[in-house]
Amino acid sequence: MLTYYAKGEKAMNYNIKQVADKTGLSEATLRYYDKEGLFPDLERKNSGYRAFSERELEQIRYIECFKTAGFEIREIKEYFDLIKRGDETLKERYDIMIKHREILEKKKESKKPEPKNQNIKRSVEKMAEDLGMGVMTLTDIIDEIKKPARDPRESMPGVIFRSDVLSFDDLKAGMELEGTVRNVVDFGAFVDIGVKTDGLVHVSELSSRFIKHPMDVVSIGDNVKVRILDIDKERHKISLTMKL
Repeated sequence: MLTYYAKGEKAMNYNIKQVADKTGLSEATLRYYDKEGLFPDLERKNSGYRAFSERELEQIRYIECFKTAGFEIREIKEYFDLIKRGDETLKERYDIMIKHREILEKKKESKKPEPKNQNIKRSVEKMAEDLGMGVMTLTDIIDEIKKPARDPRESMPGVIFRSDVLSFDDLKAGMELEGTVRNVVDFGAFVDIGVKTDGLVHVSELSSRFIKHPMDVVSIGDNVKVRILDIDKERHKISLTMKL
């Protein structure tokens, strides 16, 4: 319990620097507490410096406890004033504590974290926005990643490549082929069409409608139909379109 000593009982004094070292508070904080009236009986020596006693050290411990509990400086001072008035204020002090506990409980209730599923949903929406892709597409990708040692392409029917296309030299502009999406990047998708070189479907050739990102249309492992737009034999590059 916070004790108020008679002035004659004070045996040992400390200067503000010593109190700061003992309590871990800054000298500025101690001066602020004094200015706000939290040390009503603090003595000052003839030279003007503050002479802290064991009483003030005890008060400081209580002040820090009250602050940790969320009390404002004004409320702490009012509570100390009630203590000085003695046991006649016990009921009033008790009511203050009960009221403050209710306030803290309401604050705690209002700060309860959102359910885990809601947090995940918001994270996925934010990630999809950052990546410039659809939420459903990203959700599908995450669902597949969560399945260990499983390739989502395993459950898909295999592509039947054309029997007359066995090498790069067999390719001709205008050919329509079936293939499998092997990689998706910001500028398009690479499709395996049965030769050693994958063809590129540029993002502008993935769909007749505007899309923000290729993954809004295709995913790795998708079986797709494409048409050859151009063949660069010198650089071994194949340009494809899905606009059939």
